[in-house]
Amino acid sequence: MFDLSAVVACDADLEAAVGSRLAVGMLKSIRFLDSHCERFLACSPYVVVGTTTGDGSLQAFAAGGAPGAVHPRSDTVLDLGELPGRDVVDGAPAGLIALVPGYGETLRINGRLRVRDGIATVDVEEALLHCAKAIIRSELWTAGGTAAPPAGDEAPAADEPPSVAGFLAGAPFVVLVSIDAEGHADASPKGDPPGLIRQIDDTTIAIADRPGNRRTDTLHNLMGDQRLALLAMQPGSHEVAEVRGTARVCTDGALLESMRLRDRTPKAALVIDVEHQERRPEPALAAADLWNPSRHVAEGALPSAATIWADHVRRNTDAGIGAKVVRRLVNKTALAAGVALDYRANL
Repeated sequence: MFDLSAVVACDADLEAAVGSRLAVGMLKSIRFLDSHCERFLACSPYVVVGTTTGDGSLQAFAAGGAPGAVHPRSDTVLDLGELPGRDVVDGAPAGLIALVPGYGETLRINGRLRVRDGIATVDVEEALLHCAKAIIRSELWTAGGTAAPPAGDEAPAADEPPSVAGFLAGAPFVVLVSIDAEGHADASPKGDPPGLIRQIDDTTIAIADRPGNRRTDTLHNLMGDQRLALLAMQPGSHEVAEVRGTARVCTDGALLESMRLRDRTPKAALVIDVEHQERRPEPALAAADLWNPSRHVAEGALPSAATIWADHVRRNTDAGIGAKVVRRLVNKTALAAGVALDYRANL
């Protein structure tokens, strides 16, 4: 059986287990919304938002509709519009992931939520383009078609509630929401074939930590604050499943070996103690028509990821001689070659 007490408790031990953060990866983030972010959001019909509720728990929900529904008011303010029925708190930390159908990378924006006269905005503190591995592993844009009945389990009888566990078992893509020790939120994507979310028991699930952009934000955040929320999606379904609870980073060998995929064993897994879970229709998914292949972004509508990353490194304002050297030497062609190699080697 799995030893779920084999957990990592500090940043030093975490980096010993999964590797240290890459300096160049941290330099790919900027503190404002540049023209690339504006263009990405103009093509994006759907975002997942993570923030705290009035009672302090983390939550994850979707917003969107037409492309550009979530859009910048300025280079430091993002307009989310009305969020009816959501328990949102002015001043709460917020992180979001924006998706563009057919495009591999996702846009992450972190900051502080503002709520005025029923309209929600985010004061932007960080923006970065996330690598495409979660999209590729989950086959998010290739496994689905036009909207179909949920594929997680058999349709429930009329007097039975829909199964959350069944939906989670069939979901290949999730957005994880976490908060660091200083109270800054982050939303990060995870993707795998169905089975991404492992049911350990009635109140415990686990998710393998596969190689990503080497920022390991979620894992580091959990060293200071164990709260976690996730929103799970299935291609073709207009439902989502939300889970809220606390999480820890587990390094139990038996658990990790059971999560082996493509001849690679993960170095760590998230083990989540579930406090709340629900499966629900998601109007933003239907409004965005996210699974319709005809809505995939046209080739050339967005720059390549390497182009965006190179420009973001140059626009990064982190201090230090090393950062200055990287900004001066960053090269789009070299970045593109490195990204292609990384995607082949670390899926």
